[in-house]
Amino acid sequence: MDSNGKQAAAPKVYKECSAVSGFTTSFFNVGTYIVCFIALLAICNGTHFALKQASQPRIISETIVGLFLGNLGIVRKEFFEKHNFTGSINMKFITDFGMICYMFALGLEMDPNSFLQVPRREAVFAYVGMFSTFILACFTTPFLHYAAPQVTSKVFIFALAVIISSTGSPLLTRVLTDLKIGKSDLGQLAVAAAVHSELVATLLISCGYAVFQPEHNFDFRRTDATLKKVYAGHSSSHVAITLAAQIIVAAGAGPFVMGWINHANPQGKTLKGSHLVLSIAFAVIIGSISTIVGFSPVLSAFITGVFLPREGRISRFMISKVNYFLSFIFYPYFFVWVGLEAEFGKFDASSLWCWTRLFCFFLIGTVGKMVGAIACGLIFSLEWRDSLALGLLLNVKGHLHMYLAIIAKKNNIISNSTCIGMILAMILMIVYVPLLGLYISERARKRSSNQRMALQWHDPNQELRILLCLHGPQNIPSATSFMEISQGMADPGIIVYATDMIELTDQIAATLAPGEGVDAVTVNDKSVVQMRQNITTALQDYIEENGVCISLRRMLALSTVGNMHQDISILAEDSMISLIVLPFHKHLQADGKMDGGHTGFRYVNRKASLCIFTHKFIH
Repeated sequence: MDSNGKQAAAPKVYKECSAVSGFTTSFFNVGTYIVCFIALLAICNGTHFALKQASQPRIISETIVGLFLGNLGIVRKEFFEKHNFTGSINMKFITDFGMICYMFALGLEMDPNSFLQVPRREAVFAYVGMFSTFILACFTTPFLHYAAPQVTSKVFIFALAVIISSTGSPLLTRVLTDLKIGKSDLGQLAVAAAVHSELVATLLISCGYAVFQPEHNFDFRRTDATLKKVYAGHSSSHVAITLAAQIIVAAGAGPFVMGWINHANPQGKTLKGSHLVLSIAFAVIIGSISTIVGFSPVLSAFITGVFLPREGRISRFMISKVNYFLSFIFYPYFFVWVGLEAEFGKFDASSLWCWTRLFCFFLIGTVGKMVGAIACGLIFSLEWRDSLALGLLLNVKGHLHMYLAIIAKKNNIISNSTCIGMILAMILMIVYVPLLGLYISERARKRSSNQRMALQWHDPNQELRILLCLHGPQNIPSATSFMEISQGMADPGIIVYATDMIELTDQIAATLAPGEGVDAVTVNDKSVVQMRQNITTALQDYIEENGVCISLRRMLALSTVGNMHQDISILAEDSMISLIVLPFHKHLQADGKMDGGHTGFRYVNRKASLCIFTHKFIH
C-alpha cells in the first residue's frame, strides 16, 4: 500500500519472472509431447517386429498400441480432464488434417476416366462384389439396429451398406506387397479391383453427404435462416452447385496448371520450391470451394485429388511426400486418437446384441464379397477357391472406415459399443489376410510350369531369356558388356529382363501406389523413379546402337533384403527365365579397388545366384 492507501503496482521483475516461467512451462510441455511421440513410434515398431513373425501388417500393431494407450487412465485424464477437453479438441483437429492429406493422396492415385471405358475384369469384380454386399447389407442391417435410437432415417441403412461394401485399397496394396503376392495374377486383380471399389464407394458417400445431413437424422439439406452463414445452413442444391464448380475447375484448370509446372520442372532437375508451393496452394484453393457451404473438408480433398491430373512429376511428388508423412507420423497418432474416442471401458460386453452386431458386420461384408466374387468367377472361368480368396481380400477395410465409425459415434449416430464393435470387426478383416497370402503363394508354386528352365536345357531354336538384375546405374557398363557377349545370332536372339533390385524400406513403402501392367504397385519415391529412368534410357540407347538381337523388358524386384531372393525366383518362374544374373555386392571405386559392399545384397547373392558379374570380370 502507498501513502494514499492504493495498491502498489507489482514490481516489473515479478512480471518478467512470470513470463519466463510461462515460456519455460510451454517449452517443457512441447518437449514432453515430442518425447511421448518418439516413445509411441518405438512401441509401434517393437510391436510390429513381434507380430511380423505372424506376417501381420503394420496397421495391426499400430491399432493394438493405439487402442491400448488411448484407453489408459493417465492418457485419458491428460486429454479429457486435465485441460478441460482442449487436448481432445486439438487431437481431433490434427486428425482431420491428417485425413484431409490421406484422402487427397488417395484421390490423386485414382483415375475417374475408368468410368468412361468398357469395364475390365477387375472393375466387374469390384462392382459385382459391391452390389451383392450392398443388397445383403440393406436387407439385414435394419434387424440389427446399428443406429442409435434417435436416428430414424432409412438413409442410414444405405450409408452403412455403402461403407460395408467398400474396400481399403491403400491398406490392401501395402499388405499384399509385404506378403510378396502383389505381383501374382490374383494379387494384381485384387489391388486393381480394390481401387475401383473404393473410388465408387467414396464418390457415393460424397454425393450422399452433399444431399443429406448425417448430424441431423440424415435429413435433406435445407436453407436455414438461423444457421445460414459460411460453412453451415445451406441447402443441398447450393452444396451440389459448388461441388460441381469445384469439379469443373479441377478437371478444367488442373491439367493446364499441373502441366505447366511439370514442364518447368523436368525429370533430372531440382524441383523448384516456388512451383511446389504454387501447386499446393492451387489444390488447397480448389478443395476449399465446396467447404464454404458446409461440405466435408475430408471428402472435398478426395474430390479434388480425383479430378486433378495424376500423371506428371508434381503429382507423384505430392503422393510420395504425403504418404511418407502418413506412414511415419500420422498413422500411429491416428490410432491413439481412435483409442481415446472408442472408450472400451464403456463397451457393453455383457450385451448379446453388441457381439451380434460385431460378428454380423464382419459376416455381411465377407459373405457379400464372396458371393459377388464367385459370380464373377463363373463369368471369367476363375476357380472357385481363387474367387473366394479374392472376395476375402476385397473385404478389407482401412483407415477411412475407422475414421467414419468414430465420427458417427461422436455425432451420436451410433452408440459407443457399436462403434467399438465395428472397429474390432475391421481388425478381423485384416488379420486373416496373411493366411490368404500363404494360399496364393502355394497356388502359384503348384501352377508354375514343370519345364526345366536351366541353361543346359535351353532349346537353341528358342530365344534365350535372361533375368539381368541391377543395383543402380553403376552396373550399366557391366550389364551392357554381358549383353554384348550373350546376344548371339539375330534369330532367335535373346530377351533381357532388366530388373531393378530395390530394397523395401519404410520410406519407399510409404510411396507405393497401385500400378499397371507387370508391376502390381508403382514406387513414387523420387530417387527410385530417377534411378530407374536413367537405367532404362542407358539400356535403350545401347540396344538401339548395338543390340540388334536383344529385346529389352523392364521389371522390378521390390522386397526386403531377407526375402529378395524369393522375389527374384518368382519373377524368373513367371517369365520362364533360363539364366539369372546378379550384380556383385561390391562396387569398383575410382582408384580401382572395391568398396565394402552391401552386406544385404551379399546375402541375396548367396541365396539366389546363378551368375554374378562385377565391373571387371564374370564369376
